[in-house]
Amino acid sequence: MSMKQRKSAGAAPAKPEASTAPAGTGDKKTEADRYAKIIIGLSDKAPEKVRPYIVKAAPIVGMAAVYIRIAIPHIVKFYSMCLEQFAKLPMGLMRAVVGFCMCFFGGVFPGTIAAYEAWSLCGGKEAVASAKELWGEFEKVLVANKKDGEEDKDGDGKSDIDQLDPKELVIHKTKLVLQTVDPQKVSKQISLLYTGWIGVLATLKIQFARTVTLGVAIGDKLYGPTQHYIEPIISKMVEEEYKQWVPVVLKWICKAVAVSIAWWIQRVISAFHSCIRGGLMFGRELVDYMHEKGYVKFDSDDTFIDEGIGWGIAVVGLFTQFYFGFGVPFPLNLFFLPLNFVEAFIAWSVNS
Repeated sequence: MSMKQRKSAGAAPAKPEASTAPAGTGDKKTEADRYAKIIIGLSDKAPEKVRPYIVKAAPIVGMAAVYIRIAIPHIVKFYSMCLEQFAKLPMGLMRAVVGFCMCFFGGVFPGTIAAYEAWSLCGGKEAVASAKELWGEFEKVLVANKKDGEEDKDGDGKSDIDQLDPKELVIHKTKLVLQTVDPQKVSKQISLLYTGWIGVLATLKIQFARTVTLGVAIGDKLYGPTQHYIEPIISKMVEEEYKQWVPVVLKWICKAVAVSIAWWIQRVISAFHSCIRGGLMFGRELVDYMHEKGYVKFDSDDTFIDEGIGWGIAVVGLFTQFYFGFGVPFPLNLFFLPLNFVEAFIAWSVNS
């Protein structure tokens, strides 16, 4: 054997080139395609002129659904960790933190704070237990869905569900969910949550009755000139088959603007109330906590220092809320993002 042949025989096999695609990219793309197929399958019930837009948007919505599905467990874990650390605080210090937050965010989330107080009266602990039960059923569906996506019964190297057409995939996934969840448990927990929410909504509608009335009045005043001056102009610009939508859309726009104005006024009122209430709570609980720990000799009943601290933090919190336009500055807005959605949903529910 020649030297060249011996080198060739003893040479190590060439290593395959490493893939430049990020880990998990293929799985995400496959899962996104499945969601897109489900959306396309469901779009059959949509109007014929709307369906092409749904089909075009399906891949984007599918990929967004994948990332939301991936993010939800991490978000839940993060907030659970925050609540766990918060629960470890002494009760007095915990109330002081709540009062401090009310000074700076009471006008930002008036509906959420009112809903929380009403929810506590309407069975808050039972609602948390129901939510945990439903989350357990949701996790069961996630596990079953992952296992279903890996099945290859015909052994052709492709997942069985990837070979289904959109309609068959919708039916298949519907059957999977129905077979996985416990219908009795889901029905019971949803009924408990819905009953509690009805009680909360009734309380909120009474509490924010003036806001609703003001919103309706502003909406009527806005739609009057809009109907006479703006609606004819827009109707001329819209095709004949879509003209019936013009008054409906304008009414909703006027209502949205009116609700925004009414809720801004409510935010100002709630800001004053929450700042005074939260500031005095913060001052009193802080002084009592320091007295309990031996840092000071007096408690909140022996001095006016707690009132001074409370009014001072109330003024700072009120001006801070006005300065940021009843919004949450970056990066705190990322932390409070779920509350923004909750606040928007509550405002819509109360005004609907």
